[in-house]
Amino acid sequence: MISLDVGNLVFLACLLVGGGLLLVSIVFGELLDVAGGLGLDVDFADIGVVPMVLAFVALFGAGGLFGSLSLGLPGNNAAYVGIGVGVAGAVGTGLAWRLFRRSEAQGEFHIESLVGASGEVVVPITAGGNGEVSIVAMGAPRRFPATAVTALPIGAIVVVQQAIGGRLVVGGPGALLTPLGEHDKATT
Repeated sequence: MISLDVGNLVFLACLLVGGGLLLVSIVFGELLDVAGGLGLDVDFADIGVVPMVLAFVALFGAGGLFGSLSLGLPGNNAAYVGIGVGVAGAVGTGLAWRLFRRSEAQGEFHIESLVGASGEVVVPITAGGNGEVSIVAMGAPRRFPATAVTALPIGAIVVVQQAIGGRLVVGGPGALLTPLGEHDKATT
């Protein structure tokens, strides 16, 4: 049977309270902005401090319980295990938070910013018709609806010439820009 002395109860309380509040802050965002009202909404090297502190508290409790119950360590030594696990968890949480913030901080995307970018046809485009191209945008390959003056097969390398509405006008790397409307007038 597991015996919960005062030390183990402290570890358990840290695990439950810290873990519960960390979960709430992840799901609902920065402790529902309560931390900001308390003046705790501070950044350290572009990392929110609140998630790091909560991760430390939760993992201190988990590490302390592990040290005490699984390893059979006395209270002080179990606390050292808890501190080590808590620090590692806080650092890991801080790095994850920083990664998430950087991915959010890339700003707003505008399809017009793709003009001049190269990509690859992933759904064939018929002459004057529609298809899809894959272009690296905001650090990841993304698919965009595209149209072209000439037919382009799957795998063709293209350059974005224009962005009209939500659709890209593409051509081969050496293609001259011919607006679709002008091409249609010339062929009719």
